[in-house]
Amino acid sequence: MNYMRILLITICLFLFSSVLSQEFNIGIQTGTDIGIYRYGYIVLGTQTEYRPPKALFSFNGDILFFTHNNDLVVMTPIYLKAIIGKSIRFNPLIGGFVNSNKGYGWKLGFDIDLYLNKRFALFIAFDRFKEYWKDKSPKGDEYTNTDVFHLIYFGCKYRILE
Repeated sequence: MNYMRILLITICLFLFSSVLSQEFNIGIQTGTDIGIYRYGYIVLGTQTEYRPPKALFSFNGDILFFTHNNDLVVMTPIYLKAIIGKSIRFNPLIGGFVNSNKGYGWKLGFDIDLYLNKRFALFIAFDRFKEYWKDKSPKGDEYTNTDVFHLIYFGCKYRILE
């Protein structure tokens, strides 16, 4: 229930703040996990990017959907992205996330944007996630479990405001 409140607050903040932004982009993305330990995730999601006037960074929020152990998981990363470049941008990023399966953690990565014109861009993103969640031992003791996974995304985005 708390995760849905966080998601609703995030969406409202991005919608409200879009009125004051220099750039406001929305997009779609799909991807999968990569690395030594693969879970076979297929990720589908949306992307929202808000850039304040004359800033060299943007605030971003995604809504990602994937399945884990036959359960649908909704992940809502919120992150800060540095903007380096004009028509081709290399963007390092850092942030955090919460999951619908009571996981939470941090996100570190980068993406590359290729603007085909003033409004439309293609992108590729590489992210490393460190996830934490509460678990119980067979004796009933509660402990925090961790996992690290890596995702690669491909997508497109459209600039609503500029």
